[in-house]
Amino acid sequence: MKKNIIFVIIIIILLGIIGFGGYQYMKLQKDNDKLTKDNKTITEELNRQKEEIENLKKQDETLNNDTNEDNTTIKDTYVFDTSSSYKGYGTVVVTGYASVEKNSGYDGSTYDYVFFNITHCDNNDFMKFLKNSSDTAGVKNDAIGIGSVNNKTIERTSFSNQYGGKTEKLSKMDSNRILNTSATNVIKLKLEILKDLGRRDVSESYSPINNITIIG
Repeated sequence: MKKNIIFVIIIIILLGIIGFGGYQYMKLQKDNDKLTKDNKTITEELNRQKEEIENLKKQDETLNNDTNEDNTTIKDTYVFDTSSSYKGYGTVVVTGYASVEKNSGYDGSTYDYVFFNITHCDNNDFMKFLKNSSDTAGVKNDAIGIGSVNNKTIERTSFSNQYGGKTEKLSKMDSNRILNTSATNVIKLKLEILKDLGRRDVSESYSPINNITIIG
């Protein structure tokens, strides 16, 4: 009888050991499956991020190519016409820096007027226009007026047959970029002068330039 009881106890212990081992094996298998799944998820995420980086690189290369193409177009396409009675009109790209001069207003007060000093321009007709017009308001041999400074903002009044008289302000950000240039810290602008045959009253903010765009 004792032997039977001992035998049963041994069987029970063995079954418990086998059951516990089976449970541990199943738990380990489950953990391994979870780890494999997590590793797969991490690998997929790394591949996704790698693909995004490659796409961003391609977009950056495309943007650089577009910028280079745009610069080539800007340099080669724009025309400035000095052959007509309009004295000069067209679009040019110029490199240079701003200088501020103190001018006297009609009421005796002083104001800050901005000239853009040109250090480089590929358009000979525009440079010829400056020299031929250097005796007129807002023009020098190698510089052109772009307006007056009002509350740290460049404001200009220009005239054209198309729009008549028009006063505009550059944004504070663009004004700041231009005003902070120097002979050793130049900027590139796209300037547009529209056709204008009329004689106008010149205001303190007068500029021969109808449109100004910072391009570099």
